[in-house]
Amino acid sequence: MKTLSFIKAKHPELFWFSMLCLGGALLCVALINTTSVVVAGVNAWLKPFKFFTSVALLSLTAGYFLQFLPDKKQGSLYSWSMIVLLSFELLLIVFQAARGKASHFNISTPADKLIFNLMALAITLFMVHTSYIAIRFFMIPSTTGQPLVLFAFKLSLIILIIFAFEGFAMGAMLKHTVGAPDGGKGLPIVNWSSHNGDLRIAHFLGIHAIQIVPLASAALARTKRDVVTIAFAYLIIVTATFLRALSGKPLF
Repeated sequence: MKTLSFIKAKHPELFWFSMLCLGGALLCVALINTTSVVVAGVNAWLKPFKFFTSVALLSLTAGYFLQFLPDKKQGSLYSWSMIVLLSFELLLIVFQAARGKASHFNISTPADKLIFNLMALAITLFMVHTSYIAIRFFMIPSTTGQPLVLFAFKLSLIILIIFAFEGFAMGAMLKHTVGAPDGGKGLPIVNWSSHNGDLRIAHFLGIHAIQIVPLASAALARTKRDVVTIAFAYLIIVTATFLRALSGKPLF
């Protein structure tokens, strides 16, 4: 609660955006339990639920770490870039769910293709901006704030950027399952394929490196070398997950 209060004070726009996303996730839970429209073998509102939850976590994480960015104008600009571009993507995902259609890799009609391309454009612009902010973070002196946690965040940004752009691999294939069409049997909630390779797993793990690596470093690291070891180990795990999916083998 103390951390949430801190984020609310420093970046209220990101705090309230994350709360709005969590509200959207809860609404999706209600719709999952009251509707029966299916897209790719699962309830149509499962994908919006996952995206709302993921964006909420991303927003809170950014709201915390932007305190270390000396240029507050750049921090504010990035906050609003995140809000505008990710809101646009979320709205398109919700729009497609409401129509009972797939939002990603769907080019079955000109309208669906346009929506998919617009989402790809929004996330590309956001990741380009994120890459620029990552460069600004690496310019921050290593003695600033919480040095080990900040260093862990810098390294996690590299992992995030690499595996966020992995989305282009899925976009090129127009699917996320390797060895079978999308929509097969998957794990509960996340719906990752339990019979074939699934590129979404590495994508998810890579993006959420910005929570996992700093938290692990805060709990376990005592030196910068420890942080590097944690980040490198996590990168190896995510890369192995990606390569396993490419081979068509399920993770679980």
